[in-house]
Amino acid sequence: MTPQQIVDYWPQISQSFHNEGVTISLQQGLAVLQDLQVVFSHPPISVVNEDEIDIRSIQIISGSPDVRNWPVTTKITSVEFSTAGCKIDFDAKDRWPSVKPPGWQGDLQYTLWVLYYINSVWYAVGCIEYWKGLDFNGGDLTHASNQMMMNWFYYAPPMADWKLGKGEMIGLMVTAGDARRKDIHSVEERSNIVKIPLFNAPHIWTF
Repeated sequence: MTPQQIVDYWPQISQSFHNEGVTISLQQGLAVLQDLQVVFSHPPISVVNEDEIDIRSIQIISGSPDVRNWPVTTKITSVEFSTAGCKIDFDAKDRWPSVKPPGWQGDLQYTLWVLYYINSVWYAVGCIEYWKGLDFNGGDLTHASNQMMMNWFYYAPPMADWKLGKGEMIGLMVTAGDARRKDIHSVEERSNIVKIPLFNAPHIWTF
């Protein structure tokens, strides 16, 4: 439907809204049409809901945004720890847009989050930032727990003060944009949350 068709058929359209108990002006109708044209110009987003930790129960800390209501639109397929850092694979790498945080020269695409279970509470923080084409980030994970405490989320108690033992469970997810101590995003999308036993590099988990 074109804007002119909205204008031509506005009496019938407005009556249909009125029958549903909705009052809408012609300007609002034209604005809705424009929004719908933008929506329909993109392929539909499939929603994945396979969280291994209930996101409604987590406590988000240290300046990361509240993403608990963001839709799950991509699934983590593998996680790799190496001496170069952490690599996390998910299909939205091909389509999530980049953002440029204030003061940055380049763009960032997504943020890796870590979840720790401490005293019966799951705490979560966005901590490692990635740009398009960057596979590994986060530094040498030969001693993963120490590296995370000292460099990933040293600013985020109680996680920064909580050293995990080998094989203890943690959670991981990714969100679009930059979520490390800030909230810079252009789309509100996240991955599912996966749980892994924490092992030192080299190690690969697949899902």
